[in-house]
Amino acid sequence: IAKLEAKHLKQVNELKAHIREVEAREAEVKERAKKAETEAAEYKNKVRTHADRATGQSAAAAAIKEQVKKEEEKVAELKEKLSREKALRKDADKERRETAQ
Repeated sequence: IAKLEAKHLKQVNELKAHIREVEAREAEVKERAKKAETEAAEYKNKVRTHADRATGQSAAAAAIKEQVKKEEEKVAELKEKLSREKALRKDADKERRETAQ
C-alpha cells in the first residue's frame, strides 16, 4: 500500500508539474497573441491613415483637374473671341480700304 501511495503521489506530482508547464506555455501564448493583436491594430491604423491621406490627395487632385478643365474652357472661349475679333477687324480693314478707293 505504501509503495502504491508513493507511486500515486509521484504521478500526482508529475501531473501537477505538467499542468504548471502547460499553464506557463498558455500564458506565453496569450501574451504573444495579445502582442500580435496590438501590432495588428497599429498596422491597421497605419493603413487607414495612409488610405485617408491617399483619399485626401485623390480628392485634391480631382479638384485641381476640375479647376484646370475650367481654365482650359475659359482659354478656349477667349481664343474663340479673339478669333472673331480678328475676323471683324479684318472685315473692317477691308471695308475701309474699299471705301478709301
